[in-house]
Amino acid sequence: MANPIMGKSFQHGTFNYNHDINGNRVDNKDGSFKSLKEDTEVSQREKEMIIRKILNSGRLCHGENRFVRYGRYHIYKNNTHIALTANEGSGVKQYKPRGIDQTYATARYWYGSMTKEEFHELERTGVMPTQEAYGGICTNAKYSISYCAGTDNLDTHVVEYSMDINGREFRDRLFAHYQSKGLKKASKPIEPKGEAAGGSFGLGKKGTYTADNHGAGAENVVKEVFDKMLKEGDITFKLVYMKFKLSDFR
Repeated sequence: MANPIMGKSFQHGTFNYNHDINGNRVDNKDGSFKSLKEDTEVSQREKEMIIRKILNSGRLCHGENRFVRYGRYHIYKNNTHIALTANEGSGVKQYKPRGIDQTYATARYWYGSMTKEEFHELERTGVMPTQEAYGGICTNAKYSISYCAGTDNLDTHVVEYSMDINGREFRDRLFAHYQSKGLKKASKPIEPKGEAAGGSFGLGKKGTYTADNHGAGAENVVKEVFDKMLKEGDITFKLVYMKFKLSDFR
């Protein structure tokens, strides 16, 4: 049975998506990409056909599948990619990025971009994938989404992390863990990197704590704390942005 949700209808299993935006009802027949033309905005019906192909592809993990069903989406002008963003009123779950928290100290929602493979690993294992570089999370959803912009960036997913503590408490927890490892190069908690309007913490090996600056083993401090909080339910996560190459579903 279809579930009416905020002017849309969804039928789980077989895709049946009816937008009230233009009043066009889309049937369940398989669509194709033959009608797409270069450098033109596709119609709502054509977008629906593309979404159906993605849902029927069998290539989505659970989090992606749910997000595709309830996200808001558009096609890039050159018709090479489809981008899905937060739906502000799905009636099922509020996939709405909180935007920018101007001060990290009080922030409880954080955002980070990653590749499709990294998101699949996060959902499968429940912990963050190991990242050799900075691996930042910040308080600004739009800043994280910018790392997925364009057609060449490797990052395609943006995740929202909801913490049960604020940013200042998270900073202090990182330092306490650092000290528990017997490391002493840092004499006080490390402040977040000054970027993205509210600051960022790096979970990667070149992140907030690094072996070069803070002693061997420090490069794992942030990830170890973050993973422990994920496992214990002190951090929950969900998708707020996702991008696909259309050629992957032709």
